[in-house]
Amino acid sequence: MNELKQKKDFLYRKAQGNLLKDKYYKKIESLTLNPVNTSNFMSLEDTDLIIEKLNEIEEISRKKIELTNMYNLIDLVGGGITTKKIYMLLDEEWKFLGAYKVDGIIYINSHYDFEKMESDEIRLIAEDFSFYIQIDYDFNEITCEFFIYK
Repeated sequence: MNELKQKKDFLYRKAQGNLLKDKYYKKIESLTLNPVNTSNFMSLEDTDLIIEKLNEIEEISRKKIELTNMYNLIDLVGGGITTKKIYMLLDEEWKFLGAYKVDGIIYINSHYDFEKMESDEIRLIAEDFSFYIQIDYDFNEITCEFFIYK
């Protein structure tokens, strides 16, 4: 992609991000039960590099888990997903606002309401790219895939 086109693309995405910011912040706060720290947002350029890196590394294993609710996810990961730093990407808004970096243990709200939040995707990527958790919501069905990488 030529530099001018790429620059226009980032400007467009940032403008769209301004429109989606409040909605995205509410989703993050509802999921983590913590206020949003704006300094935890990655730039769009860095977020794109995270996605590129994830697509390039070798997958060791993948486990699909059927979840009936978010409590099952809590049980699966023991309440805290990791003590590692992770990147959180929710729905489509991350494409316009960037990945949200969470330091240390992240707790998932077991009462996260996908319907109320108009949410259908949660992506959690370890900063060291050792794992990736993909949670999808579709018509009251929650599916989860857990990927482990080299």
